[in-house]
Amino acid sequence: SPPTSTELHMAGFGKKVETASKELEVDASSKCACGSDKAYSECCGRFHPEGAANADTPDALVRARFSAFVYMKIGYLLQSTHPESKDYCLEEEVVGSKRTKRQIWKKQLEARASELDFANLSFDDGSEELNATGDVANLKLSLDRKPKASMKWDKCAETITCKKSVDGNGWMYLAGRTEVTEENNPKQKQVKITNKKR
Repeated sequence: SPPTSTELHMAGFGKKVETASKELEVDASSKCACGSDKAYSECCGRFHPEGAANADTPDALVRARFSAFVYMKIGYLLQSTHPESKDYCLEEEVVGSKRTKRQIWKKQLEARASELDFANLSFDDGSEELNATGDVANLKLSLDRKPKASMKWDKCAETITCKKSVDGNGWMYLAGRTEVTEENNPKQKQVKITNKKR
C-alpha cells in the first residue's frame, strides 16, 4: 500500500520509518499569519481543514495559501489547487517506485514550506478589493521570504491567477508567477565540473 503522511518507505529496503507531522499547531485566537489582524479561526482557519469550503473571494484564497505555507498546512495547498492547474496531480497517477505524482507534489510543497519563511503579505494596485467578473481573477501582491537559516529577507512580487471551482462554489489556485525584486540572499555560485582530458 502507498505510504501515509506519517510513514516513509525507504526505496529498495522495504523499511518503514515513522516521521512526525510537520504541520504546526495554531492557536485559534492568535492573529492570522496572513496579516489580516483577524484571529486565525475567523480568517484562514475557516478554509484549512480537510473538506472545508473553498475560499469565498480571490484574496481570501491567496491569504489562506500564504498562511498555509507559514503553518505547513500542505493538505490545504493540495485541496485548494484547481484541477486545471499545471501543478495539479491526481492521486491515481503512479510514477517510479509505486509513488503517485500527488505524493511527489506534496513532498515538493513540504520542502518549500520547510526551507523558507514568509512574511508581510500585501496586495498591490487595489487587488485585494478586486471584484472578479467571470470565473478568473488575477491578483498582484508582494511578500518577503527568506531561507530559514538566514536573517535576510528577499522581497518578491507575485501575480496569482485564481479560478472559480468546477462547481462554481468558491475560488481555487490556478497559476502563479514570482519575481524577486530585492535579492538579499543571492544563490550560491554553481561550480561547473568538467572532465579533464589526460
